[in-house]
Amino acid sequence: MTNAEPAGHALYAELERVLGVDHADTLMTHLPQHRSDEAATKGDIALLNPRFDRIEERFDQIDERFDRMEDRMEGRFNRMEDRMDKAQRNFLTVSFGTLTVMTAIFAFMTRI
Repeated sequence: MTNAEPAGHALYAELERVLGVDHADTLMTHLPQHRSDEAATKGDIALLNPRFDRIEERFDQIDERFDRMEDRMEGRFNRMEDRMDKAQRNFLTVSFGTLTVMTAIFAFMTRI
């Protein structure tokens, strides 16, 4: 006998005294019949399965959105990397040209 059973018998006895046998029986039939130490019954879990399915579906949709966002961001990073490479090439070209001109000017100035 679990701890809940004596309490259940005591509750029924008090209900029977206050309400009478018929009302006590009616009220007791509407109370949960599983043990109080159970977290949930199989029936409770079965009722939750459709909710879990909807939650899983929602997570799948969110995952797809993140995948699309990741693809867009990767494309943006690739374009930014291409622009940075082009800017670096331009900087090196301008720097090399500037150094060449300055060297030519220096050479010209030192010959005079």
